[in-house]
Amino acid sequence: MRKTSRLHEAAMDFADKGVLERIKGHDQLALGYFRQAFENERQAASTLVKKLDVEPTRSILYRSAASLALECNEIREAERLAAEGLSGNPPEEIAAELRAIFEEVFFRRNLATKGIILEPQRLDVTLLGNAIGPGITASDTYLERVSYLEKMMGRTAQRISGQPFQETVDLKKHIKKEIELFITAEKKGSFTVSLQVGRSEQLKLPWADVGPKILDEALHCLDLFATSNQVDLQERIKDPAYYRNFVKLARNLSPDGKDIRSVRFQSLKKDITLLTPRKQTIPADPDAGKPQAGETEQIRGVLKFADDLQDEKGKKGKIKIIDGDGSPHTVIVPPGLMDDIVGPLWKSQVIVTGKKKGKYLVLVDIEKA
Repeated sequence: MRKTSRLHEAAMDFADKGVLERIKGHDQLALGYFRQAFENERQAASTLVKKLDVEPTRSILYRSAASLALECNEIREAERLAAEGLSGNPPEEIAAELRAIFEEVFFRRNLATKGIILEPQRLDVTLLGNAIGPGITASDTYLERVSYLEKMMGRTAQRISGQPFQETVDLKKHIKKEIELFITAEKKGSFTVSLQVGRSEQLKLPWADVGPKILDEALHCLDLFATSNQVDLQERIKDPAYYRNFVKLARNLSPDGKDIRSVRFQSLKKDITLLTPRKQTIPADPDAGKPQAGETEQIRGVLKFADDLQDEKGKKGKIKIIDGDGSPHTVIVPPGLMDDIVGPLWKSQVIVTGKKKGKYLVLVDIEKA
């Protein structure tokens, strides 16, 4: 058992180093340490391959070795090690974890057939509030936020790869094939889900090789948003269209002040909690606070018409709101808001806030009534 203990301790030491390097953003160096951890843990487990009565030590080592194999994307080895662990007499709890590794193996194989690689970093998203029970919430509360988070990741990928903002780009068609969020089931006792970024092995799109950076950049900007650091956020996101888009998506992720009181994002590198109700967060308008002509007006009605054709300067689209009296109101939509923010509200009752400009209203904010 002395050799077994020595190999296991070495494996845990390498695994700890791998986690530290991943926190620093050194993914390749982290992978090297995880591979060394895997090799040591596999050898440690093999010393007990015929000692079926040494439990739970034997099954714990095989579970650990199989998990490290997955960390190194050694799918076949993970499957073999999990099977070896189950071939003994593992306690039921460890046996359940070994079976879960089989499920992970099948999932990874399915992704591999589609040419998709999961980035190693996970993002835990926790919702708290009156609309949240232990492991349960209304589908809209959760699904809408996942949708906005997915859009945020896609736009972040475009921005950090130097792509100009494209209002009408079909994220699902052009980005989701290359970058997609994968969801792990919620944890017991709360409503927490884990998200991972998946990317294509083909690297067909110009932004597809920024996969490892997407989560870090999005969380860095969310941290600035959460602390109301508008100056640094505008310095980070210089393009006004990208800025409007990010802030409005972040506002939509934020608590509503009624059903949801906090939204927490946790990764290895960041722990961010959005506590400020969305109406009190920093504005999506990059010119907010500057002297502007026009009075602020608010309209409540149904979004019946959206024209994403740009104006003569190629910058703005228009929408029409039909109020309770049946009167139409034309609203100009600045770049960055039409597809991701306004589009999903089509035919919904909305509240529009805008600045009066001649016979039109320039959109400042829009939300579902």
